[in-house]
Amino acid sequence: NTAMEIDSIFSDAVKKRHSASNHEMTITDLRRACRSVREQETLRRKFKEFADDRGMCSRDAFTKAMIEDDELRSVLVMPRFFKGVCSAGGGSMQLSILQRLSADVELFSVPVGNKVPIHNR
Repeated sequence: NTAMEIDSIFSDAVKKRHSASNHEMTITDLRRACRSVREQETLRRKFKEFADDRGMCSRDAFTKAMIEDDELRSVLVMPRFFKGVCSAGGGSMQLSILQRLSADVELFSVPVGNKVPIHNR
């Protein structure tokens, strides 16, 4: 669910902070927690829009921004829901799985269908 993912992103960011405060985060905190996000420039630009004058963002401000901003939500939340792709054709089946903590992808391919020798069926 999206609300849980939003809370999880904020918690991951403040958990990695090197200070005692876990009620606010900086852009560095957010980027560290979301290293696998490909749109780092969009993330930086959007953070400036909802951070206060000190460059800090509270949980409430972050949640409000995530709910109101489709672009920010698509950069941060949607990739967390995407796990991989499965495709199949007449001769093989492919599976790609996105690793949760990095941008790495595992690829698998299995021969199936009319190109598989009879003794393998």
